[in-house]
Amino acid sequence: MIDEHDASDVEEHAAATKAMDRRYLYDARKVVEAYRALWNKQTRSTRMLSGMLEETNAVPSVPLWENPLYLEDLTVSLMGAAMGSKITMGFERRNREEFEEGVRLLGYLCDDVRDLTVALLPMQVVVRFEHEIEDGGNFGLCDDDDPDFWNLSQFQENVFSDMASVVLQRVFVDDDDLNSELAMAVLNDHPGTYARLIMPYFEDEDDGDVDSAELAEIVASAKEPETAPHSESEHALGEAAGDAEIIDVDVVA
Repeated sequence: MIDEHDASDVEEHAAATKAMDRRYLYDARKVVEAYRALWNKQTRSTRMLSGMLEETNAVPSVPLWENPLYLEDLTVSLMGAAMGSKITMGFERRNREEFEEGVRLLGYLCDDVRDLTVALLPMQVVVRFEHEIEDGGNFGLCDDDDPDFWNLSQFQENVFSDMASVVLQRVFVDDDDLNSELAMAVLNDHPGTYARLIMPYFEDEDDGDVDSAELAEIVASAKEPETAPHSESEHALGEAAGDAEIIDVDVVA
């Protein structure tokens, strides 16, 4: 069951992505609520729970939303392992600052899903990351002088694998061939390929027009050759992905 406000957030999205967008926003809100509900309770570590599960091969008796192992897997599906560790390790260590940094990062990802859909989220994040590397990031989540700016440089070694993980678990998962091609496009930093694969799902059913000017920009820029190094790959998605406005929204509001 998806709450009404999660559905209304994606009301204008393309029909092909609405269900996955709703699910992403719902899971993001619920996982943060679940972690906060467990904060002052004693819980086993995910490593211990994983070992017990392998040993017994039995369904855990703990309720789903109180199971840190399930919450960790869900967080990884939303953010990838490196980005998600801000939340998962922050919780295990009961490090409030680290945990809230992760929640804030997840909130930014949710803003991108609301603005661009989860199908476009992975390359949006990759393009933003490469802009930040070129501009010389400060290796923090946010720039104190610009509260709307968030920095991915601290995840430099993992951005591509994190976003490929999100694709594999969140984007057209019922179509194995498409899903795997999209994940490989992210891993290989081929935004042009990614855009060409994804664009048919954003065509209006009545007249074939794309749903927004941003997506039209993606189609045009996806014609660029894909021989450029990572630092230049943002041209394939253009300003639509690289310059999308970020609005700080608490995912558990």
